[in-house]
Amino acid sequence: MKTREFYVPSSDGKHRLHGIEWVPDAEIRAVLQISHGMVEHIKRYEEFAVFLTAHGIAVFGHDHLGHGKTANGDADFGFFAEKAGHVIPIRDLRRMTAYGKKRFPNVPFFLLGHSMGSFFVRRYMTVYGDGLDGAILMGTGGQRGPSVGLGYVLSLAVSAIRGSRYRSRLIYELSLGNYSRHFPEEETNHAWLSRDPQKVREYEEDAFCQFIFTAGAYRDFFRLILEVSRAEKAGKLPKTLPILFLSGSEDPVGGWEKGVRRVFQRYAKAGNENLTLGFYREARHELLNEINRDEVYGDILEWLEKQLSDVEREDGK
Repeated sequence: MKTREFYVPSSDGKHRLHGIEWVPDAEIRAVLQISHGMVEHIKRYEEFAVFLTAHGIAVFGHDHLGHGKTANGDADFGFFAEKAGHVIPIRDLRRMTAYGKKRFPNVPFFLLGHSMGSFFVRRYMTVYGDGLDGAILMGTGGQRGPSVGLGYVLSLAVSAIRGSRYRSRLIYELSLGNYSRHFPEEETNHAWLSRDPQKVREYEEDAFCQFIFTAGAYRDFFRLILEVSRAEKAGKLPKTLPILFLSGSEDPVGGWEKGVRRVFQRYAKAGNENLTLGFYREARHELLNEINRDEVYGDILEWLEKQLSDVEREDGK
């Protein structure tokens, strides 16, 4: 396996998107692009990527705006843009897809999104879904419109009064800060991420995971969620694209299964019959960092293998 870091210009015209690719030494059978979550970065997916490369699957992804090595200094962490911050990350995802298809041509192409990244992928699919061979949504949610709308109005007001780069403890507590309260027996504020204390400790000690979102980024993300919901309810979804939904039964982002099931049913109602839904009992938010991650890795590989078989069958007709 070979690992390489690279940069692609962001669609904002200011930043360079930092990316990492993990490439098998043997023949490449497929490519998986990863869209990471909030307050993390693409290198956290290395263990999973190494596993897939052993099975002939190349993996790559980038640090979103305001994250990892894409951010231009501490003040840039947790910030998307002054304007169009709900659109630029999706355009950047599209740029990275173009990079991946040029870098690894003529093989099936899959897109995985985790948490915030899953919302990016869901929005991406309403516009560019026909260019994919499959998508994986992990740690996603089906938040109700009124609560998201309230978050949007609040973050919009705070951004207007205090500035887009202001970091509001109130908005944080109303969103991510509330999750840790569901695990009162744990001593850490990040127990909702995983049952594996070592993985939680690694997250808390990661220099790229030490910030809270700006009011402007919350504004942009809440608006994105609202637009995703509207587009999905309007049926603007790929009807034949294979989509795998995975979530932990104890994931607060997924509403303890309820929110994920709501999104799954929305896709089914839109007419997509190539859907798979899986829950892991007692697992929390970051399935790829859970104590049963080997099981999760295996299930994802099995699903990818099935899609590859279906693609080969179609090509053979």
